[in-house]
Amino acid sequence: MNTKVDYRRLAGQSHVFPDGVVIRIVQVKNRNDGLSVTYETDYGNALPRRFVVTIDEFIHDFGHLFNVEGNGNG
Repeated sequence: MNTKVDYRRLAGQSHVFPDGVVIRIVQVKNRNDGLSVTYETDYGNALPRRFVVTIDEFIHDFGHLFNVEGNGNG
């Protein structure tokens, strides 16, 4: 069974932690070395911090917050 996941659907989604910290997915982009995720964290009292990681790293660290599982190979 081939179940290809479109990870680009994650763009624009966010998760708010109980302490008010927000993680927001800015974009999912296809690069030469695979998919990358740009996300930012907002602590409310400072400028948001922006990060770029591989889809595998993102799924490992935050996949459970966005109901995403898998190895990121899309």
